[in-house]
Amino acid sequence: MAGAGAKKRLEENKQHVKILSIIVGAGIATYFILRLVIFGGIMSWRHLTGFVMTSAVNWFTFSSIKSFAAATYGPNGDLIDGGADLNMKGMCAYYHDLLYITSFVQVGVSFSTWFWYVYLVVPLYTLYKLSDLIIIPWIKSLSSSSGQGQEGGVDEATRRKMERTEKRAQRRAQKWR
Repeated sequence: MAGAGAKKRLEENKQHVKILSIIVGAGIATYFILRLVIFGGIMSWRHLTGFVMTSAVNWFTFSSIKSFAAATYGPNGDLIDGGADLNMKGMCAYYHDLLYITSFVQVGVSFSTWFWYVYLVVPLYTLYKLSDLIIIPWIKSLSSSSGQGQEGGVDEATRRKMERTEKRAQRRAQKWR
């Protein structure tokens, strides 16, 4: 049986998923209303392909967020877990960002095809995170391991000072034994 926190999270998640479904629906509806009705049915194969692709991204991110928010029930129907916290960092936050960007692009493309360039934010941010979290630390570890040994480039004066501090700590440890 779940506690009050799990029940509260379940209600928060239901409300959050409802808001996200409104955002996705508003993006799709705005695209169709503006593109087909107001602008006189201007829909080339490129627009249709772009719409299908952005709708697929919206569906994927929304269903992923919805699966994060899914509650777990026991065999007798009791609530065990209210689902994940949708405000957490990590993939859930990235899915939210992608959903918001995709909905913005869908609405923006209704006015001008230049809004497709907003979608470049996603791969550029991915490259930034890859370089910041994986590539640069890997290169730094290669350069430090090929340079000096374990010290990682410590100069001679610092090395001596560290050795004196270690010896002093050892003498104090032996004194108190």
